[in-house]
Amino acid sequence: MTELRSQILETVCCLAARLLQSLGDEPARVRELALALSEAAEKARREAQAERGHTQVRAATASWQEQPVLHALMDDLRGVEAELGASEERLRTITENAPDLILQLDRAGCITYLNRVVAGRRPEEVLGKPFTDWISSDFHPVARGALERVLRGGVREEFEAPGAGADGELRWYQVRLAPVTAGRRVVSVILVGTDITERRRAAEALLESKEGLEVRIAERTAELRTVNQQLQAELAERERVEKALRENEERLRLKLDSILLPGVEVIEEELGNILDAQAIQSMMEDFNKLTDMALAVLDVKGNVLVAVGWQDICTRFHRVHPESARNCTESDLFLASNVRQGQYVDYKCKNSLCDVVTPLYIGGKHVGNIYTGQFFYDDEVVDVGSFIDQAARYGFDRESYLQALQRVPRLSRERVNTLMDFLVKFSDLVSRLSFSNLKLARAMAEQGRIEAVLREKAARGEAGDP
Repeated sequence: MTELRSQILETVCCLAARLLQSLGDEPARVRELALALSEAAEKARREAQAERGHTQVRAATASWQEQPVLHALMDDLRGVEAELGASEERLRTITENAPDLILQLDRAGCITYLNRVVAGRRPEEVLGKPFTDWISSDFHPVARGALERVLRGGVREEFEAPGAGADGELRWYQVRLAPVTAGRRVVSVILVGTDITERRRAAEALLESKEGLEVRIAERTAELRTVNQQLQAELAERERVEKALRENEERLRLKLDSILLPGVEVIEEELGNILDAQAIQSMMEDFNKLTDMALAVLDVKGNVLVAVGWQDICTRFHRVHPESARNCTESDLFLASNVRQGQYVDYKCKNSLCDVVTPLYIGGKHVGNIYTGQFFYDDEVVDVGSFIDQAARYGFDRESYLQALQRVPRLSRERVNTLMDFLVKFSDLVSRLSFSNLKLARAMAEQGRIEAVLREKAARGEAGDP
């Protein structure tokens, strides 16, 4: 009987010790009950050991049977064990059915508990292994650092990392670590992993969509910029055309004023307003294509109204330098003042080139001249030395100037005479047509004024005016 009682007491003591160890931070009443049970069992065990003899054994046994507190403590202990078992079952049911992955880690970071396995592994293949085995190696430093901070400071940590999913594919997890303490010491770590793969894919899709939208916006902006530039160019071209139209209208108005004003005679200054320079320019360009001869129409002041086919030696050199350009104008005006209507005369300008001129008359007034020139006769010897001197005198680039000199055409006198006969007839035709149009326009304008006066008088008569 004594042996049986000793075994019972040893069993109660061990059970009480295990209960105290497992309770941890359970409510105070439960711990008090367990502590009282442990103390009572220890006291009874010591009394049993002190018994001597059969009488003492019966007395101790009677004492054991007569302690109602011990029976109450045993009943409370059984109740606590039942409640703990139910709580463990509820917790197991919750964790095993939770959508998240829940692990318990020891201080070394090895898995001591998991609510379910992943990637088709058996529990024994996972338990006892480092939790980083299930995280991509690139994120091992992040995971270990988070675990170290939890163990060292008892804080919570969180990070995101890719790892193995249930179907073996790579999934992204939001990992949260929380400490489990005994007293002030962290004894283990709870890990909760939430699958955020779809959320990350949605975020990546949103980012790609945003980037694509930004690309499309940039492309559209570039298109709009191009269209805007085209519109600006079109507006500038329209403004240029409108300006040209306004200038043409102004020229036409001046021409009409010169033509239609009664009593106004055709004078030298009016040639630019009377002559259709654009039409004559087009005709002269065709003439140049046929003959390769330079042509120009100047008023009596030396202003160039029409020019075509001029040689580089004139446009790039003689007409650019002020002194040589003055030679050109003086030569033109001197010759024009000494030629008669229906005739032409050739001469060598002050810059040593040959020119030919015939006058242009309108209504008996000398209003301008038609020139051809910038050539050498094929029977004359060109004094290259004089041109070298001119290059030095005016500061021309000698090599470029002499190359331009070599491009000056050489014409026969017969050809020049034939072409000038044509230009004399052309000048006469332009003179007669211009003067006829002038007289016709003035006659029509005078007729219009007379008709207006008659209408005005008729209106006054109908109104009963005297």
